[in-house]
Amino acid sequence: MENPSIDATKTVPNDNEYRQQRLAHMEALRKLGRDPFGRRFDRDGLIADIRASRPDLLAEAAAIKEQQAAAAATAAEAPEAD
Repeated sequence: MENPSIDATKTVPNDNEYRQQRLAHMEALRKLGRDPFGRRFDRDGLIADIRASRPDLLAEAAAIKEQQAAAAATAAEAPEAD
């Protein structure tokens, strides 16, 4: 249900104002010598190839997930302190 006493055109900036803010932020980053779009990384391999070449990483990740799950289960079972 809308509130007739609130004029949305006065409380929410329009799209053009948001665009102007984004452009101003982008220009401020450029003045600081920063690239507003971040860096680009060229792909030099496929994740499937990396996983195939390093099965130890998958095993290590699985072990970490198991440890985290066990810790979360232990924390959930612990009584709350007053």
